[in-house]
Amino acid sequence: MEYYSADWCEPCRDVSAQLTNLSNETAVVLQHHGSPADSTFLSASKLRYDDTYRLLFLPAMVVDGSHLLTGTRQAMDLETVLANSTPAWSGLSSLVVSNQTLLWNASLDGTVRAWYAEPTPHTKINATHPSLARSMIS
Repeated sequence: MEYYSADWCEPCRDVSAQLTNLSNETAVVLQHHGSPADSTFLSASKLRYDDTYRLLFLPAMVVDGSHLLTGTRQAMDLETVLANSTPAWSGLSSLVVSNQTLLWNASLDGTVRAWYAEPTPHTKINATHPSLARSMIS
């Protein structure tokens, strides 16, 4: 799941708290700060937000590349969306999520692009973003 937020976004705080308490062990949450007004801004996140998903509002979540949830009210439907979604990993097999690490075997030749994420302090409140995108690796 990709979660788009910003430290200046007050509604994002409620969604971030919900994601921290997420009870679904199979969910991997990658948080993006695509707002240039944010001190943890990442231009690759902004390009993904604008060009790939054409999002307009924060907070926003994209589950499995297809389910879009925007705003705090839709975020409350997250557990239902996760329960009814099946990840589709094209060309990947033996996919395992363990301790916030994604492991896989590839059955096709191709390029793997991955986001480097790390815990990052929130700039407005005493909190930490558990997995904020810091760069893209390819």
